[in-house]
Amino acid sequence: MAVKLTSTGAPMPRIGPLTWSNAREVLPHEALDFTPWLAENLDLLAETLGLDDLSLVKREWDVESFSLDLLAVGSDADGEVSVVIENQYGSTDHRHLGQLLTYAAHAASGGGRVLAVWITEDVRPAHVAAVEFLNRVAAADSAALGILLLRVRFVPVGEGGFGVYFEVEAEPNSFLRQGTPARSAGRPETAQARSTFIDEVAATLRPEMLELGYRGGAINSKHGVITFLFPLGNPLAKVASIRVLAKRDFTYVALFLEHYPTALENRAVAEVLREHYESLLGGYGVVVGDWHASSATTKRDRIRTDLDVEGFDGADPAAVASQAAVVLRGWYRAATEHPVENFEVRWRAALAQNSAELMGTIDVPAGDSLPPQLPRGLD
Repeated sequence: MAVKLTSTGAPMPRIGPLTWSNAREVLPHEALDFTPWLAENLDLLAETLGLDDLSLVKREWDVESFSLDLLAVGSDADGEVSVVIENQYGSTDHRHLGQLLTYAAHAASGGGRVLAVWITEDVRPAHVAAVEFLNRVAAADSAALGILLLRVRFVPVGEGGFGVYFEVEAEPNSFLRQGTPARSAGRPETAQARSTFIDEVAATLRPEMLELGYRGGAINSKHGVITFLFPLGNPLAKVASIRVLAKRDFTYVALFLEHYPTALENRAVAEVLREHYESLLGGYGVVVGDWHASSATTKRDRIRTDLDVEGFDGADPAAVASQAAVVLRGWYRAATEHPVENFEVRWRAALAQNSAELMGTIDVPAGDSLPPQLPRGLD
């Protein structure tokens, strides 16, 4: 039988329909399996929520006699957003909707914007209508509140793995993403302003950094990010990337540590780098503001340096590029001139030393345990 070929001469790939699995087929128990897994993989949810990043604050957040599954904090172009996440297996019901609103109200009592996220296996039309109605009321009242109703499904990926897909059933209008009424009408303009700004920063910064020895320099205009990679052969190349991130009112540079599959392992990387470089970086003009800029339960960790400039809503791109270049050059020279010797040994020692302390920061209910990391897929 003749093998069918594509127009490029390659064998025609096997293509079939997607086979969807509901959540309980992959993670049997909502509280014991799904919620702990999601707590470790909030970055998979951030894109669906329209956030640049999303970090866990607490599991099982008590609000009077109720207990929220996940309390998180995210950020977008306008800054910080409190995120309350309620998970539900089976079909949506009135009880979970009422609990979600209770959690959102409690989170909003401290001020700032709140995003309430309801994740379920199956969605009743009445609850789609209810969420859409609540979002319209919140927008009309200029309340900094939005509600997302998501259906979660999984699809097989590779051998024994699964990819996760969050399907949006109902979502807030653009007001939430803009923070204040004065900004609510300009979301497309905001996106364009950030895109133009980061492109101008990259135009100045990228050629110099590539000439210095960094690799990459990929630009994510949507989220206002420029990502550089350390040169191959340097120990940091395996475990870290370094990024410039522009928000509305501030800009920062951070090492992103996400090579390993768990928060404990990536946090141990940050600890090794802190022990090795904390006393050295000042000589290269780098001031680290936070060696653990992500929560202890977020999979990736960040080593963050804030720049003394504003964000895309007021800063001069040339000034941002100039300050970012100081931090990037400093990290490059420090990593090149003072590489971490015996990195693997030191990382394992840091992991062993800090595991008990770090696990103590994870609020795991009695009888609960964190399930194995699922293959990511569908990123």
